[in-house]
This record gives sequence, C-alpha cells and structure tokens, in this order.
Amino acid sequence: MPKTATAVAVTVVGACAAILTTAAVAASGGTSVNVILTLSGGTESFTATGLPDCATGTAVDLTASGKTNGKTSRFTGTRDFVCDSGSANFDLHFDTRTTACVPTYSGTWSVVTATGGLAGMTGKGDISGTFTGDPASCPGEPIIESYSGTVKGI
Repeated sequence: MPKTATAVAVTVVGACAAILTTAAVAASGGTSVNVILTLSGGTESFTATGLPDCATGTAVDLTASGKTNGKTSRFTGTRDFVCDSGSANFDLHFDTRTTACVPTYSGTWSVVTATGGLAGMTGKGDISGTFTGDPASCPGEPIIESYSGTVKGI
C-alpha cells in the first residue's frame, strides 16, 4: 500500500474530552483521519479512523513543563498515544504559549516517533487553543486545543 500525506487537526477539550479531527490533503492524495480523545482522571482515551491498526487507544503526557514570565507562559511536552490493538503508537511533542486571562493561545506540534503500523510517520503543524469555561475563573476551563498540520508515511 502506498504511503500518503495526511492533514491532521487535533482538538483537545481539557479535563473533559478532546477531539482529534483530520482532513485529507487533496493535493497529495491524503487520507482523512479522525480521533476523539477523552480526558478522565489522568487517563486519556481515544477513538480513531484513518490510522492503520489504531481505531482506539489511550494517551498520556510523557513529559510536560511550564515556565511563566510575567503574564506569558510557555508549556512544552510530549504526549504518547498507544493503540489498543497493541500494534502501534505515536508520540507528539507540543510547544505552546499563553497569556494570562486571554481566551486563546497558539503553538506548534511535531511527531517525535511512531511504531508498529504507524512506523515511519512524520509530521508537524500548528496548535491553537481556546479556554471555553467560565470567564470569571480566568483563564477558564475546559480548554479546546486544535492541532493542525500534515503527517506523512502512513
């Protein structure tokens, strides 16, 4: 089976649910991928279409750190997605910047590694996030975080 490029958009609803939604890259003959990630008690579970041998699974932050300078914060880390099939997983690195009490933020992501049926997957893109909770609880939660970009090699 030929490997294609795929556009990826990930949406994360912090502390409640996350949605990873991807659309095909028409110019490259890519494949549509959709993943819904649910966050609960520190465990994140997801369902996916378009990722070979990875219809469902769990995700966890391998590393995460933050640094604040005045009203601006930077958060970086790596999240591991493990497919329930046991035949694949992938790690994404994230790097975001936020400003206190501003309802939106942005950053970047990249594929760190992928194994099994996703071995050889590479890619990167942009992150945009929105705090959607009670504005009085600045910055407000839950958070919707969208990752968009392109992956290749699957």
